[in-house]
Amino acid sequence: FALTAQNYTRHNWYFTGNDQALIFGKAPEANPILHPGKRAQNNIGEKLTVTDPTTGDLIFYSDGVNIYDGTDQIMINGAGVLTDPTDIQSMSSSPVPGIGNELLQYMFHRNAAGEVLYTIVDRSPQGNRADGPPAGEVDLTNKNLTTGIVGRGDGMIAIGSRDFTEFWLLTQDAATGMFELYYIPEPGGTFDLVANLNLTSPAMAMHMAYHARTGQIAIIPSNQANIEVIQFTVSGLTGPELTSVRSILNSFRPGETFGGSAGWSLSGSFLYFSRNSATGGLYRFDMTDTRPEASIETVDTYTELESLSLQLAPDSTIYHITRDIAGAGTMHLNRINQPDSAVAIIDYEAALFDDVDPQSNYFSQFTPQANVQPTITVGVQAGNLCQN
Repeated sequence: FALTAQNYTRHNWYFTGNDQALIFGKAPEANPILHPGKRAQNNIGEKLTVTDPTTGDLIFYSDGVNIYDGTDQIMINGAGVLTDPTDIQSMSSSPVPGIGNELLQYMFHRNAAGEVLYTIVDRSPQGNRADGPPAGEVDLTNKNLTTGIVGRGDGMIAIGSRDFTEFWLLTQDAATGMFELYYIPEPGGTFDLVANLNLTSPAMAMHMAYHARTGQIAIIPSNQANIEVIQFTVSGLTGPELTSVRSILNSFRPGETFGGSAGWSLSGSFLYFSRNSATGGLYRFDMTDTRPEASIETVDTYTELESLSLQLAPDSTIYHITRDIAGAGTMHLNRINQPDSAVAIIDYEAALFDDVDPQSNYFSQFTPQANVQPTITVGVQAGNLCQN
């Protein structure tokens, strides 16, 4: 029989502009720690971290300029990745599908012209690590190659199937606003369009937040529009589909701007987002409240701070980056404990790790979550059995 095991896809958070990585313990009761030695990240947008879902081992991380391996050095052939340094969500990753490709990993990156490129990382070469587990290297024959997907706006995520054998790339057409889902092929294959969705209320994505357990995708718009939630599903008859779930009414407020990314609670019942103005605020919406007049709940308000990013963590909390408006713009790492609880008992824990400055506007995007199910073999002694 099979038991669902812990997934380590999001175990390593390599996102900061300093040399600190946030590492989550493999045991459920282990506390996260700051681990020094990583390379400081460039660019203003979301970074990328790729981790083995079954072991928690770091495969690589990238800031859209270079690809770094587990030795915290630029991976062999990993310099000179072509991305748009001004975009928020211009990178994503997935395993390379197909038999014999188990040690290959795609990195998708959008350049300044809106063209989606791909680079393949091969985990098998020793690379920068002379002994021990291979550090891998970038395959020069599969670096900065075009997918054929062009004219893209901000916002790009990779989605995996339940059995982790098929993968899709979700992007948005910058000209039409159409959300388009492309099949991710084996190397040399065609990125075919398999589903699309045109929202009734146009929203130009600044960031997309995917909740793997429910298939919900929150779209944080860059234009003056409300947050939209769409649904990703895979049917045996029709294949992958995108459908509109709801527009979160009054999530946009004139004179305020959204604070970067949104964060789902563990259950997917609540979506946390923020708005910035003279007086900022952290809010959440109850996705189980299907009434048209469902209201937005206020979690916290703050002055002299702006919200930058929210991200669900392996310990079931939501991490939150804020920044001082005045002075040097010092950043703070905070945490929302019990995000699935009633608002009145949510514990907002500010200034984590002695108020370390993460020096990063955004958290990482990660490899799609794998549905890790180890096979457990049960042996039974031959002969007569007695039940008492």
